[in-house]
Amino acid sequence: MNRPTLSLNGSAPKNVTGSDISVVVKEMLKGGLSLLWRGFEYARDLETGGWEFAVEDDALFQAGFSAIDLRWLIARGYVEFAQLAAPSEGKEQIPEKKRPFATKNACFILTSAGAAFAMQILAQTLQPVAPAENGKARQVGDVSSHAVVEPSLSRQKQKPSWDRDRKELRFGACVIKQFRWAAVNQETILMAFEEEDWPTRIDDPLPQKLNLDPKNRLHDTIKCLNRNHKKRLIRFSGDGTGEGIYWNFLDGVECAS
Repeated sequence: MNRPTLSLNGSAPKNVTGSDISVVVKEMLKGGLSLLWRGFEYARDLETGGWEFAVEDDALFQAGFSAIDLRWLIARGYVEFAQLAAPSEGKEQIPEKKRPFATKNACFILTSAGAAFAMQILAQTLQPVAPAENGKARQVGDVSSHAVVEPSLSRQKQKPSWDRDRKELRFGACVIKQFRWAAVNQETILMAFEEEDWPTRIDDPLPQKLNLDPKNRLHDTIKCLNRNHKKRLIRFSGDGTGEGIYWNFLDGVECAS
């Protein structure tokens, strides 16, 4: 699959949960969300950019999605999309940036908010109802044990912090990573996150250097950021374009703050 370039994704997401839409719509969305969730999980497992496992439009339509479903998910901030360019004379064409959404020749991935939304929609599929006990039906398994990217409610309003003077990446009372020697590229990224108040994603803040591929440098720096953690609480990842960095909490890890 040709590597896509990220396009504009509609309006800002709104605070919507799976309970805010009708049962009929939930059922219609399940097939497509299942595919998107699978790609999201594969990318997370292999620690690659999400676009490595993007789902193409034809597959989503076969799974039951329509163009209006995709437009709604994009507008809500649950899905990101990119248009694919057809190769020309054996070379991959670079798609135009900010190309308007078109249902043909596109691929799609879930955002972190979209992954949490998908889990809400797919919860009944993941938790079949077992025979009743004492007159009450019980659920088999627990969705909370399944890997969900969104942090727990107790951590949603909390963020890491970068102490430039101490050279410490912290979360509350926990020291996640401490630098004993200068690591200019890593520190530059952490400083950028701190200055922007830790958004989910930032653009590559590393300055351009002659004869140095910025995408390879960013990839190598992200790998270094994920090494030598005193407490494995968060993870950094590329955005799949080589031009941005994500961070997210790791599942099932707690640290007193």
